[in-house]
Amino acid sequence: MIVADDELHRLSFDALAMNFKRELAINQHSFSYLIHIDRCTGPKTKVKITNDNTALFSFSDPETIKEGSNSDVPELGGTYKEVTNIAQKLQLTHKYCGLNATKIRFMNYYENKKINHIHLAVHGYADEKKQHLAYLLFRNDSNTTFFDTVYTYDIEAMNASVQSVILSACQTHYGKIMHQEGTITLARSFLNNGAHQVISTLWVVDDQSTAHMMDHIYKDVTEINLNAVHEAKRNMYQSGKYSIDQWAGIQLIR
Repeated sequence: MIVADDELHRLSFDALAMNFKRELAINQHSFSYLIHIDRCTGPKTKVKITNDNTALFSFSDPETIKEGSNSDVPELGGTYKEVTNIAQKLQLTHKYCGLNATKIRFMNYYENKKINHIHLAVHGYADEKKQHLAYLLFRNDSNTTFFDTVYTYDIEAMNASVQSVILSACQTHYGKIMHQEGTITLARSFLNNGAHQVISTLWVVDDQSTAHMMDHIYKDVTEINLNAVHEAKRNMYQSGKYSIDQWAGIQLIR
């Protein structure tokens, strides 16, 4: 467990070279990251992924991808593949893609007391200089060329009981560093609002390789835990098909 401060928040310990052969730490160790030292004794809840308690969101679908050239916001083809594969594998029906992945629908599910796990494969953005300029981008339910934002403070203002969150979006554990207080991030907001664990990203990630990793995270389990994340990252590293930046920035935060 890593409790980082200042610039160490920008570091993926999985990608540290352990010896002169430059063997990476991912081969020997499994890392999780704590936003506060007092979370060391916090709950270690394991959320079972079921059709009743899980909701999945993808920013894109075949229709939006087809029309994507008309927008300044790029489509994310990998997110549709990611969410669809997970839903088919685990027989999940609460799946919303493209124009159905709206802010209103996300808020309704996030505040639904029956939902314990939520997966958001959307756009993410953060600014390291401004404390609250980190947001997720969703579709708008009344205007197909306009997009809705959910900021860190929006998340913390909602009444939610979600215990496990996957933020399959860019920069969801990136933001302004507050000395001895950690980093103000989207992942932190979900944790502050009651989540027990959040899988998030340190930097801008590729939607195609991230879809591959998420497929591995859900591969053999119906619960999301540190071991599943570690094995997915190690699989990508050892395959030799992916660069370090395509897997090392995805972290489990508690």
